Amino acid sequence: PRKRRFAKDKGFVKNQLKLSEFISDKQYLFMVGPPASGKTTFCQKYLKKFMRLSKDNYKTKAAYRNIIQENISERLVFDNTNSGIASREAIEKLLPEDARIGYIVRVISKEEAMYLNKYRYFITHGKATLLPAVAFHASYKRMKLPEGPNVLTLDYSWIGKLMKFYC
Repeated sequence: PRKRRFAKDKGFVKNQLKLSEFISDKQYLFMVGPPASGKTTFCQKYLKKFMRLSKDNYKTKAAYRNIIQENISERLVFDNTNSGIASREAIEKLLPEDARIGYIVRVISKEEAMYLNKYRYFITHGKATLLPAVAFHASYKRMKLPEGPNVLTLDYSWIGKLMKFYC
């Protein structure tokens, strides 16, 4: 039997319970965070009951809007940076008025995000896009985080864990 790395990590278990409770009544989730902060990985690992939609997978804004509208009855997670109010509102306008929306905010330093960008590029042998530094500077400059009771903030430090397991 395979051992679970985090089975003894009480913080991990606590965060899992917190996440489970937070998403239990949500129909729509917005991932909010800078590029390369682990939003997609988080969705794939912990939000499997939601259909993941990302602007990156569609050539135009119209195609992205259409896929949202076609799947409006599903539980959806919007896996984009969603860093500005306007970008979130553009999607929120497509949702029903009584939509149960939650925001999962990935808090990570700019340095860690830039490190993870290079790490992702390295482990995919160049298949992942290596984002330029200006993308990170711009993202952090325009970041306007959502506030209120429908926000779950995930404050993780990744570099230490990566170094522990891969260095």
